[in-house]
Amino acid sequence: MGRKPTAKQRAFTEAVVGGETYSEAYRGVYATNTDNKKTVWREAHRVAKNPHVAPMIEAGVKSQQRELLRSLGKRREWIVGKLLQEAECGDNPSSRVRSLELLAKASGLFDHNEERVDNTTESDLLDMLQKRLVGIIPQPIEIEKIDEIEEDDPAPP
Repeated sequence: MGRKPTAKQRAFTEAVVGGETYSEAYRGVYATNTDNKKTVWREAHRVAKNPHVAPMIEAGVKSQQRELLRSLGKRREWIVGKLLQEAECGDNPSSRVRSLELLAKASGLFDHNEERVDNTTESDLLDMLQKRLVGIIPQPIEIEKIDEIEEDDPAPP
């Protein structure tokens, strides 16, 4: 069928996928006898549009994008896990409350486009929070009403 890409074409592709501009990649891979930027630019784009090189560049960029999305998903999962751990096991009550607040914000609990209902009970709010937590974490924590404040906890503001 067609010939395989050359070693220089593969090196050019790796440089471009690695973040270099076409011109930088061209200068790094190919021996140029000119300092003329326009000539280097033209030749670099000619290599980039080559039928052997263009698909490799496209595949490399798509692979990087998939990896970035995967790592962002893992990062979000890690952050939510740490917030859950702090909300459930943290030593500092204000830190636990702040973790719950951040989890609630992540779940959209504090979106302003919702209609506020003044006659909502505490149990209704707890149910609503539980339902929203299901949307952001696989196994939401149990939320229950605290009837009294422990002696060690600071007084509420």
